[in-house]
Amino acid sequence: MTLAPTRLRPADLLHVTDRFADDVLGGDYNHLLPAGGPLAAERWFT
Repeated sequence: MTLAPTRLRPADLLHVTDRFADDVLGGDYNHLLPAGGPLAAERWFT
């Protein structure tokens, strides 16, 4: 028996995206930013 991956509905994807966007805006991921904030003169992401 082969199991197919669970299908995500657009409503599910929007809910997950909205939830994590709210976490980012709420500061839950600030620990991932450089100490002085984002660099203005050079690339700080990969």
